[in-house]
Amino acid sequence: MRLHSGRGGTDAGGVLSHFVIKVESMDATLAELAARGIDAEAPVSPYGSDDFRTAWITDPDGNRIELVQWPAGHPDGLSAADWQD
Repeated sequence: MRLHSGRGGTDAGGVLSHFVIKVESMDATLAELAARGIDAEAPVSPYGSDDFRTAWITDPDGNRIELVQWPAGHPDGLSAADWQD
């Protein structure tokens, strides 16, 4: 497992910042979570794309979980293109 301390870095200290779960539909996932009484932050599009959306939830132990809906055709996970301006 790679431990990620934020955008562009790996934490050598072994502290997990958060983990990411890929979802097919952000709206459907958030609706299902809400039906189960799980609150999520409002989804945002960090790169200005309506197809690429993220939202955050926190588990009972305080761990942050990032939900990610990748754009159609995007490879799983981050690619070098995601870091370019």
